[in-house]
Amino acid sequence: MSNKVSGDTLTLSGSVALASANAGAETITSFAGLTLGGSSASNYTLTGATGSVTVNALAVTLTGSETYNGSASAATGVLTVSNKVSGDTLTLSGSVALASANAGAEGTITSFAGLTLGGSSASNYTLTGATGSVTVNALAVTLTGSETYNGSASAPAGVLTVSNKVSGDTLTLSGSVALASANAGAGNDHVVRRPDARRFVGEQLHVDRSNRLRDRQRPGGDADGERDLQTAAPAPQPAF
Repeated sequence: MSNKVSGDTLTLSGSVALASANAGAETITSFAGLTLGGSSASNYTLTGATGSVTVNALAVTLTGSETYNGSASAATGVLTVSNKVSGDTLTLSGSVALASANAGAEGTITSFAGLTLGGSSASNYTLTGATGSVTVNALAVTLTGSETYNGSASAPAGVLTVSNKVSGDTLTLSGSVALASANAGAGNDHVVRRPDARRFVGEQLHVDRSNRLRDRQRPGGDADGERDLQTAAPAPQPAF
C-alpha cells in the first residue's frame, strides 16, 4: 500500500486479479478477493482502489544428461527447463559451458552465454540468474583386437584397443577378457575384467568379435591361422 498514512496499522489478506500473467508491470483489474484489516482498516476503502504488480521474469533452472564425449559444453538437445510453468511454450537453442568435460559431478553449468530462449513464453523467462547442471555419464568402451590362435579362450589387454576412445584421452587396459571360444573362425563376445579407466565404465564391456580362419589350403589364405577381433556379425551357420 503505497499511500498508507504513516503510523496507521493496516493489513491485507486474500488476493487481487491482474490484467495478465505475463512478466512486466501488470495492472490490478479486481480487488474483489482482497480484505483490509488492522486497527486503521475503517479509514481505508477498496472502492476506487488502483494499483499494479510488477511480474519479474523467471530465471530458468536447467537439467540434463549426456554420455562423456570429451567436450566441456552441452547442446540444448540434452537440456530441460525443470522449472518451466505448465502449459508454457519455451524452447532452447545453442549450448552451455560446463565446469569440466569429465564424467561425474563436474557437470555444473558455468555459462549460459551461448544459450537462447525461444517460444511464445520466452519473454516470461530469463537467463539472468539461471542455474543448472548436466550429468555426464561414463562412456562404455568398445574393444577391438587381433591375435594369433593359441588355444586359449581369453585375450590379454595387450592385443586390445579401445576403438571409441575420445581423441587426446589417456586410457590404459590391464588384465584380460574372456572369449566365447578359443577357436579361430568363431565370433566372440568378451567381458573385460574391469580395466583401470576413470572416465569409462568397465564393469561389463561387450565387444563384437569375428574370427576368420585363413589357411593356404583355401584360396588367398595364410598358414599361420591368424584370428582377428573385429566388429562384425558372425557368419551364418549351415542348416541341418
